[in-house]
Amino acid sequence: PEKAVELLGIVVSEWSGTNKTIGLEEVNKILSEKTGVSIKILTEKEKDKLKNLEEIMSKKLVGQKAAIDLIAKSLRSRLTGSKSEDRPIGSFLFLGPTGVGKTQTAKVLANIYFGSEKNILRFDMAEYSGVEALGKLIGIPSQNRPGLMTVAIRNRPASLLLLDEIEKADSGVYNLFLTLLDEGYINDELGKKIIGKHLFVVATSNAAAGYIREEVKNGVRGEELQKSVLNFIQEKGLFSPEFLNRFDGVVVFEPLEEESLYLVAELMLEELKDNLLKKNIEISFDNEVVKKIVKDGYNIELGARPMRRVIELDLGDIIGQAVI
Repeated sequence: PEKAVELLGIVVSEWSGTNKTIGLEEVNKILSEKTGVSIKILTEKEKDKLKNLEEIMSKKLVGQKAAIDLIAKSLRSRLTGSKSEDRPIGSFLFLGPTGVGKTQTAKVLANIYFGSEKNILRFDMAEYSGVEALGKLIGIPSQNRPGLMTVAIRNRPASLLLLDEIEKADSGVYNLFLTLLDEGYINDELGKKIIGKHLFVVATSNAAAGYIREEVKNGVRGEELQKSVLNFIQEKGLFSPEFLNRFDGVVVFEPLEEESLYLVAELMLEELKDNLLKKNIEISFDNEVVKKIVKDGYNIELGARPMRRVIELDLGDIIGQAVI
């Protein structure tokens, strides 16, 4: 009961002197801020956002329609109650070569659903490949050592959990994620439940990257490519069917085509423009700059990622010298 009284005190303090009638919406707002959990009752603005989610995400993501459609379906099914509320809000495995937008998709999703990229709990699973991998994530009681992942989720329960290069994780770690994806919780080192139903879980993997490139070269695209890659990774034993079936969806990211690369470069330049504007520096650019960045930055093995380096280092140096 004291928690309810404490919450009431905070709410009254927040709106004291405003002559405002305190109702459910005001209490929910404070509760949401204090717990980090999104309020369930959606405003009309948020409803519109979910309704037009594909359009909103398409403005920030290039050439990844399959991922966008799957994410939008998952969020709307959670809203209507057709999906179990004990499981995470959404869970996806993103497969594809480096630099095609897997991590960028996670960032866009965090911005749309949780309001900021700061709401990403990012774990590089290559660091959890040894015998102590599970202990590092959930804690080691004998060493009085808390788990990095369990502490992170407990402190920020409404976040996007990003598991980079999931294929490099120790086999013992997979059971942990099976429980999280299916039951919506994991146990820490003391056996205490850490609730994960307010999480969005995204795992990324470069597994089968070479196979994906070859299939695309041979003209395999869209749904046919998705099925082909899924069959390949199961035949090769890269992921077990049990693990794959726990996700709401497995999305294969295709290598970006030339037309898409120009759009990606424009998005990166707009991001630079916005960052500089915060420092009262105004820039503009034309199509020749975009072409130059694509020409100097695109690498078939690394995708669009080197283009960012061209912008940050080469273009950044030019602008930096001008500012100095």
